[in-house]
Amino acid sequence: MTVAQVKNTFSKTGDIDSSIPPSSLELKISVSMQAIRYVVHSLTHGQVIFFGEYILHHVEDGQELIRRIEKIYENDEVLQLNFARVVVGLGGPYLLSPPGIDIEMNPLQGATLKQLCHNNNVELVYSLDFALSFKLRELFTASRFSHLCSPLFQQVDMMKMPDALYVNISSAYFDVLRIDNNGQVRLLNRYEFKASSDFIYFLLLCAQELQAAPEKVTLVLSGEIEERSEIYDLCYRYFRNPQFAQTPPGITFSKAFENFPQHRYYNLINLQA
Repeated sequence: MTVAQVKNTFSKTGDIDSSIPPSSLELKISVSMQAIRYVVHSLTHGQVIFFGEYILHHVEDGQELIRRIEKIYENDEVLQLNFARVVVGLGGPYLLSPPGIDIEMNPLQGATLKQLCHNNNVELVYSLDFALSFKLRELFTASRFSHLCSPLFQQVDMMKMPDALYVNISSAYFDVLRIDNNGQVRLLNRYEFKASSDFIYFLLLCAQELQAAPEKVTLVLSGEIEERSEIYDLCYRYFRNPQFAQTPPGITFSKAFENFPQHRYYNLINLQA
């Protein structure tokens, strides 16, 4: 099955055999003003079989983002499949709170969504623009929403490291999660940066405030970072134990993903709702 290219920069990995029933597939899609990315997951085989990425150019407001989503959907045969499940990942601002606290974010602009994480001990609170929500539900019926930070908690539960910083990196910001030895969330916060020097400054400052000694703490990296990059070189210089996030057991990849940087899209691949 081919994917028609729209007026955005598009790349893909893998293919979907026309003999595969869409009712056995799950779509995970992330939406932002910078990019729309999605993975198709075979529920039958527990395998990632397709990845698509649209890098968006000149999207400056929500209305333009909605128009771009409509255009992409109209030209993308994969997105039009009748999936068994659709999970939409949102990466906007968030708050972390104890469960059950009455918090609203931008009530005039969007609905406040809440997601239980870390064995239901904390709640991730974020908002969804009303117009964007309407459009996504129109295109992907029965879709569910999740925040792109939530898979960081899955990494904690899987790796069970007593002393680690979990860092997910995007092009203009990074999120840091810290869990103490008693399983309590010490920090989940976002830091904006423009240059690699800003990135390492904020990360070292964060480690200092958390009393996470760089020569001892394990730095678990995911997101838009490559081993041959200035950001990784700085992490390797200042932290003794940097490593990339690991995909949890139960998720495998088709042969087309042999050279696919799985840590780069860790939060999307492991998104749950």
